Amino acid sequence: MKARTLTIVTRLFLFIAVFFLPIKTSISNIGIIGLIVTSIFSFIMYGADFNKSNLKKFFYLSTFTLIVPVLLGSIYSSLPGEAFDEIFKYIFLLLLPILLFRKDLSELYFETILKNSLIAGCFLSGIFLLSYTFYDFFLVRDLPIVKLFSSHITGFNFLEPIGDRLHPIYVGSYFVTALSFLLFSELKVHKAFKVIIVLIYISSIVFMNSRIIFFSLFVIFILFSLTKLPLKTFFLSLALLVVGLIIVFPFIEKTYIFNKAINGTVWDLKNNVGTPNTAESITSDSRMSRWIVGWELFTEKPLIGYGTGVEKEVLLKAFKKNEMSRSVSQGYNAHNQMLSYLIRFGLFGFFFMMAFFIGNSYMAFNHKDIVYISFLILMLAIFSVENFIDSNMGINILVLLNANFLLKTKYA
Repeated sequence: MKARTLTIVTRLFLFIAVFFLPIKTSISNIGIIGLIVTSIFSFIMYGADFNKSNLKKFFYLSTFTLIVPVLLGSIYSSLPGEAFDEIFKYIFLLLLPILLFRKDLSELYFETILKNSLIAGCFLSGIFLLSYTFYDFFLVRDLPIVKLFSSHITGFNFLEPIGDRLHPIYVGSYFVTALSFLLFSELKVHKAFKVIIVLIYISSIVFMNSRIIFFSLFVIFILFSLTKLPLKTFFLSLALLVVGLIIVFPFIEKTYIFNKAINGTVWDLKNNVGTPNTAESITSDSRMSRWIVGWELFTEKPLIGYGTGVEKEVLLKAFKKNEMSRSVSQGYNAHNQMLSYLIRFGLFGFFFMMAFFIGNSYMAFNHKDIVYISFLILMLAIFSVENFIDSNMGINILVLLNANFLLKTKYA
């Protein structure tokens, strides 16, 4: 493969991996596999750059850190078959960071392609989803406007036209990250068009109706206000936002989005077992009730945990013991990536996760990279309420963005 061809093909696979994140995960997987394969060709053609700095980043800052407990936990797992499946599922955490050792990445304009692809992918998927939602609601149905923000329209139902079982938290993370690039990085985009893109992103996020994504959006607003706006403008913007919320509050209060964000959150943070959440007709078990069960499991094996691939089995047994029938029927995991690591790998595995976040946070603040900082805040927030990297929807964005930020520090 010629050098020029390798560069073009690598750029194409990077585009595919990122652009299709909010559209179809399986196609994004193809892009990541392509990046790994082209990296192998790069090593054959140019050799690998195993200098001390790259090795440090690979072992201490890349997503390799997160798969170490998974690999070691398979040794003492009571379910070797499940352990193997979990290693295979996590394999991108191990393989994509080899990008750090490529000698030809300076020619790829890695971040430029990545951020433009993500911004474009989110914009086009947002346009499609909003258009479909408004067409279906206003031209097909005949309902009060408040129903536009009901459970039948928002959340999973909003994303259903794309298919692929996309989850609001995952897609929301793509949109928030794209928004960070749009607001904090240099882009050759006209201000008017940038405003349109921002409005499409925010509107889409509202309909995704994910509470942790709303929180992340608020964090982005604060970071943007503090870093990009004069102090007077910041307080004026904040005041206008508050006034606007007060004006529309009587309408917002009647929506499912408000009910889920306020009442649903209060319910989720209490130890509720088999009680109604946002709908009186449906009973469930709150996240807190599941976290309590998960924490009890961790305290029984606090040092090395139960091993790779065992989390669901031990949780389901504990759910049955605690008469949490809804959690059993839904096959729930811990819904908390940190607690998940504590259950599977104990304090040993949790150390690796914290090392990943602390090391990357130091790097982000050291380089004063607001997008990097906001992404780490986003990941920490989502990790606290979801097993984010138990799916390629979460793994793909984490490995791609982590590789991007580490490569950026390499050429800074």
